[in-house]
Amino acid sequence: MVTISAATRNSYKVIYPDNTSAIVNASQIKSLIERTETIRYQQPLYDAPDSNAAQIAALSAKDNVKIKGIYKGYQLISFGDKTGWIKIPSSKNTASK
Repeated sequence: MVTISAATRNSYKVIYPDNTSAIVNASQIKSLIERTETIRYQQPLYDAPDSNAAQIAALSAKDNVKIKGIYKGYQLISFGDKTGWIKIPSSKNTASK
């Protein structure tokens, strides 16, 4: 999950969700197809990909969310009018729909 801030013929300057940046080869950039998944158990929705970040909502089991991106063990999701991050545990807590 990156934001592209500049481009050259074969590379991009990208900004990661933690605000670090890097130059990457254009072949490393891939689109993520947004998909809907169902949450399997209650968990917090954070405003950043960090368990110390502010919790902006609590997701319940069976909530349907849209997966928008992945970064360092977290998924960026949208749920209703909220967008935030959920932690991906070692045993995946969502089911593809």
